[in-house]
Amino acid sequence: MKHLTEMVRQHKAGKTNGIYAVCSAHPLVLEAAIRYASANQTPLLIEATSNQVDQFSGYTGMTPADFRGFVCQLADSLNFPQDALILGGDHLRPKSLVDSETLIVVYISSHPYTRQYDLGLLTELRRDRQAMRVIAIAVETDAIIEAGPHILLPPSRSFIDMEQAFCFLMYAQVFALAQSIHVGNTPDLPSASGTINRVVQGVIIHP
Repeated sequence: MKHLTEMVRQHKAGKTNGIYAVCSAHPLVLEAAIRYASANQTPLLIEATSNQVDQFSGYTGMTPADFRGFVCQLADSLNFPQDALILGGDHLRPKSLVDSETLIVVYISSHPYTRQYDLGLLTELRRDRQAMRVIAIAVETDAIIEAGPHILLPPSRSFIDMEQAFCFLMYAQVFALAQSIHVGNTPDLPSASGTINRVVQGVIIHP
Protein backbone atom coordinates (compact mmCIF):
# COMPACT_ATOMS: atom_id res chain seq x y z
CA MET A 1 0.00 0.00 0.00
CA LYS A 2 2.85 2.39 0.77
CA HIS A 3 3.98 2.19 -2.86
CA LEU A 4 0.54 3.18 -4.12
CA THR A 5 0.20 6.07 -1.69
CA GLU A 6 3.67 7.25 -2.69
CA MET A 7 2.58 7.22 -6.33
CA VAL A 8 -0.43 9.37 -5.43
CA ARG A 9 1.81 11.76 -3.51
CA GLN A 10 4.18 12.12 -6.46
CA HIS A 11 1.29 12.59 -8.86
CA LYS A 12 -0.14 15.39 -6.73
CA ALA A 13 3.30 16.96 -6.69
CA GLY A 14 3.25 17.05 -10.48
CA LYS A 15 5.86 14.32 -10.94
CA THR A 16 5.64 11.67 -13.63
CA ASN A 17 5.46 8.16 -12.19
CA GLY A 18 4.07 4.72 -12.86
CA ILE A 19 4.27 1.12 -11.77
CA TYR A 20 5.67 -1.96 -13.45
CA ALA A 21 2.85 -4.47 -13.87
CA VAL A 22 2.25 -7.89 -15.39
CA CYS A 23 -0.87 -10.02 -15.83
CA SER A 24 0.08 -13.68 -15.83
CA ALA A 25 0.16 -16.82 -13.72
CA HIS A 26 2.93 -18.52 -15.70
CA PRO A 27 6.04 -19.20 -13.58
CA LEU A 28 8.51 -18.12 -16.28
CA VAL A 29 6.67 -14.86 -16.94
CA LEU A 30 6.47 -14.10 -13.23
CA GLU A 31 10.15 -14.91 -12.73
CA ALA A 32 11.12 -12.59 -15.59
CA ALA A 33 8.93 -9.83 -14.14
CA ILE A 34 10.44 -10.21 -10.67
CA ARG A 35 13.98 -10.15 -12.09
CA TYR A 36 13.18 -6.99 -14.07
CA ALA A 37 11.65 -5.25 -11.05
CA SER A 38 14.61 -6.26 -8.92
CA ALA A 39 17.14 -4.98 -11.46
CA ASN A 40 15.32 -1.66 -11.73
CA GLN A 41 14.53 -1.40 -8.00
CA THR A 42 10.84 -0.86 -8.62
CA PRO A 43 7.70 -2.26 -7.00
CA LEU A 44 5.93 -4.96 -9.01
CA LEU A 45 2.19 -5.31 -9.56
CA ILE A 46 1.08 -8.85 -10.44
CA GLU A 47 -2.50 -9.73 -11.30
CA ALA A 48 -4.21 -12.86 -12.55
CA THR A 49 -7.46 -13.13 -14.48
CA SER A 50 -10.39 -15.20 -13.26
CA ASN A 51 -9.79 -17.98 -15.76
CA GLN A 52 -6.28 -18.38 -14.31
CA VAL A 53 -6.97 -18.04 -10.59
CA ASP A 54 -10.34 -17.98 -8.83
CA GLN A 55 -12.33 -19.53 -6.01
CA PHE A 56 -12.84 -22.61 -8.21
CA SER A 57 -9.07 -22.82 -8.82
CA GLY A 58 -9.08 -21.69 -12.47
CA TYR A 59 -7.03 -23.57 -15.05
CA THR A 60 -3.88 -23.19 -12.95
CA GLY A 61 -5.43 -25.12 -10.07
CA MET A 62 -4.77 -22.18 -7.73
CA THR A 63 -7.15 -20.23 -5.53
CA PRO A 64 -6.27 -16.59 -4.72
CA ALA A 65 -4.60 -17.73 -1.47
CA ASP A 66 -2.61 -20.38 -3.35
CA PHE A 67 -1.52 -17.81 -5.94
CA ARG A 68 -0.36 -15.38 -3.28
CA GLY A 69 1.70 -18.11 -1.62
CA PHE A 70 3.15 -19.15 -4.97
CA VAL A 71 4.19 -15.60 -5.90
CA CYS A 72 5.67 -14.89 -2.47
CA GLN A 73 7.65 -18.13 -2.55
CA LEU A 74 8.98 -17.25 -6.01
CA ALA A 75 9.91 -13.76 -4.83
CA ASP A 76 11.77 -15.20 -1.83
CA SER A 77 13.73 -17.56 -4.06
CA LEU A 78 14.86 -14.56 -6.14
CA ASN A 79 15.60 -12.37 -3.09
CA PHE A 80 12.87 -9.91 -4.04
CA PRO A 81 11.24 -8.23 -1.01
CA GLN A 82 7.61 -9.19 -0.48
CA ASP A 83 6.75 -5.65 0.59
CA ALA A 84 7.59 -4.56 -2.96
CA LEU A 85 4.91 -6.89 -4.34
CA ILE A 86 1.39 -5.67 -5.07
CA LEU A 87 -1.07 -8.44 -5.91
CA GLY A 88 -4.09 -7.55 -7.99
CA GLY A 89 -7.00 -9.70 -9.07
CA ASP A 90 -9.68 -10.50 -11.57
CA HIS A 91 -10.33 -7.90 -14.26
CA LEU A 92 -13.00 -9.94 -15.99
CA ARG A 93 -15.84 -8.46 -13.94
CA PRO A 94 -18.17 -10.79 -11.98
CA LYS A 95 -17.91 -13.49 -14.65
CA SER A 96 -15.59 -15.40 -12.34
CA LEU A 97 -18.62 -16.14 -10.12
CA VAL A 98 -20.81 -17.57 -12.87
CA ASP A 99 -21.72 -21.26 -12.90
CA SER A 100 -24.63 -23.44 -14.02
CA GLU A 101 -26.75 -22.33 -11.02
CA THR A 102 -26.28 -18.59 -11.58
CA LEU A 103 -29.10 -16.29 -12.66
CA ILE A 104 -27.74 -13.11 -14.25
CA VAL A 105 -29.88 -10.01 -14.69
CA VAL A 106 -28.48 -7.34 -17.00
CA TYR A 107 -30.03 -3.90 -16.60
CA ILE A 108 -29.82 -2.11 -19.95
CA SER A 109 -29.11 1.60 -19.91
CA SER A 110 -31.18 4.00 -22.00
CA HIS A 111 -28.21 6.27 -22.61
CA PRO A 112 -27.11 5.60 -26.22
CA TYR A 113 -23.40 5.39 -25.39
CA THR A 114 -23.66 3.31 -22.20
CA ARG A 115 -26.29 1.09 -23.81
CA GLN A 116 -23.73 -0.18 -26.34
CA TYR A 117 -21.59 -1.61 -23.52
CA ASP A 118 -24.58 -3.17 -21.77
CA LEU A 119 -25.69 -4.87 -24.97
CA GLY A 120 -22.15 -6.06 -25.59
CA LEU A 121 -21.99 -7.61 -22.12
CA LEU A 122 -25.42 -9.20 -22.61
CA THR A 123 -24.28 -10.76 -25.88
CA GLU A 124 -21.09 -12.06 -24.29
CA LEU A 125 -22.85 -13.63 -21.31
CA ARG A 126 -25.41 -15.38 -23.50
CA ARG A 127 -22.73 -16.61 -25.86
CA ASP A 128 -20.71 -18.09 -22.97
CA ARG A 129 -23.64 -20.36 -21.97
CA GLN A 130 -22.18 -20.68 -18.47
CA ALA A 131 -25.07 -19.23 -16.47
CA MET A 132 -28.35 -20.99 -15.73
CA ARG A 133 -30.14 -18.03 -17.32
CA VAL A 134 -29.32 -14.50 -18.50
CA ILE A 135 -32.21 -12.04 -18.39
CA ALA A 136 -32.19 -8.50 -19.75
CA ILE A 137 -34.36 -5.76 -18.26
CA ALA A 138 -34.75 -2.63 -20.35
CA VAL A 139 -37.01 0.26 -21.25
CA GLU A 140 -36.51 0.05 -25.01
CA THR A 141 -36.41 -3.16 -27.02
CA ASP A 142 -33.61 -4.23 -29.32
CA ALA A 143 -32.86 -7.26 -31.49
CA ILE A 144 -30.07 -8.26 -29.10
CA ILE A 145 -32.40 -8.02 -26.10
CA GLU A 146 -35.14 -10.01 -27.84
CA ALA A 147 -32.69 -12.81 -28.69
CA GLY A 148 -33.14 -14.22 -25.19
CA PRO A 149 -35.20 -13.92 -21.98
CA HIS A 150 -36.03 -10.30 -21.23
CA ILE A 151 -38.40 -7.95 -19.44
CA LEU A 152 -39.47 -4.61 -20.86
CA LEU A 153 -40.66 -1.86 -18.54
CA PRO A 154 -44.21 -0.65 -19.26
CA PRO A 155 -44.35 2.23 -21.77
CA SER A 156 -43.96 5.62 -20.11
CA ARG A 157 -42.19 8.91 -20.54
CA SER A 158 -38.47 8.89 -21.25
CA PHE A 159 -36.30 8.31 -18.20
CA ILE A 160 -32.71 9.24 -17.56
CA ASP A 161 -30.68 6.37 -16.12
CA MET A 162 -30.85 7.73 -12.57
CA GLU A 163 -34.66 7.59 -12.67
CA GLN A 164 -34.69 4.30 -14.51
CA ALA A 165 -32.63 2.67 -11.74
CA PHE A 166 -35.57 2.92 -9.33
CA CYS A 167 -37.78 1.07 -11.80
CA PHE A 168 -35.15 -1.65 -12.11
CA LEU A 169 -34.91 -1.94 -8.33
CA MET A 170 -38.54 -3.03 -8.05
CA TYR A 171 -37.80 -6.16 -10.06
CA ALA A 172 -34.76 -6.93 -7.93
CA GLN A 173 -36.71 -6.42 -4.70
CA VAL A 174 -39.64 -8.61 -5.77
CA PHE A 175 -37.29 -11.36 -6.92
CA ALA A 176 -35.31 -11.20 -3.66
CA LEU A 177 -38.53 -11.40 -1.64
CA ALA A 178 -39.79 -14.41 -3.62
CA GLN A 179 -36.48 -16.23 -3.21
CA SER A 180 -36.36 -15.45 0.50
CA ILE A 181 -39.84 -16.88 1.04
CA HIS A 182 -38.86 -19.92 -1.03
CA VAL A 183 -36.04 -20.76 1.43
CA GLY A 184 -38.14 -19.96 4.49
CA ASN A 185 -36.96 -16.43 5.23
CA THR A 186 -39.11 -13.31 5.46
CA PRO A 187 -38.31 -9.59 5.43
CA ASP A 188 -38.89 -9.48 9.20
CA LEU A 189 -36.75 -12.57 9.80
CA PRO A 190 -34.18 -12.69 6.97
CA SER A 191 -31.85 -15.07 8.81
CA ALA A 192 -32.82 -18.37 10.42
CA SER A 193 -29.97 -17.98 12.91
CA GLY A 194 -31.10 -14.48 13.88
CA THR A 195 -27.71 -12.95 13.07
CA ILE A 196 -29.20 -10.76 10.33
CA ASN A 197 -32.07 -8.45 11.26
CA ARG A 198 -34.32 -6.08 9.35
CA VAL A 199 -33.73 -3.48 12.05
CA VAL A 200 -30.14 -3.13 13.25
CA GLN A 201 -29.68 -4.76 16.65
CA GLY A 202 -27.19 -4.16 19.44
CA VAL A 203 -25.86 -0.80 18.28
CA ILE A 204 -24.98 1.64 21.06
CA ILE A 205 -25.41 5.30 20.18
CA HIS A 206 -22.62 7.14 21.96
CA PRO A 207 -23.04 10.81 22.93
